[in-house]
Amino acid sequence: MLYLAAAGVTSFVTWSNVWAYLLMGIGAFLVLRAILGMVLLPKSYYHFGGIIGGIILIAIGAAWLSVSVYGWDRPFWPLIIVGGGVLVIVAGVANYLTRRTE
Repeated sequence: MLYLAAAGVTSFVTWSNVWAYLLMGIGAFLVLRAILGMVLLPKSYYHFGGIIGGIILIAIGAAWLSVSVYGWDRPFWPLIIVGGGVLVIVAGVANYLTRRTE
């Protein structure tokens, strides 16, 4: 990613939006790690923090990317933040509904 920004090979990755891609990549890694942890360690309930943190990082990176692509005059970036919040709420409700009592 840093190489693409430095070399100028593509117009999608520039120095102004390289951090947005980095945040989205770290967020995707956190979500993937939490999902794999849920599959491999099903009795542990501590993986939802990784999913929530990953969703927040992806939402911040996507909002930053939309601002750098469209500019501040387009009201697209608040929708990304609101969408991330809705996903966090849905994940919490799904966790509550699927909770097992042992």
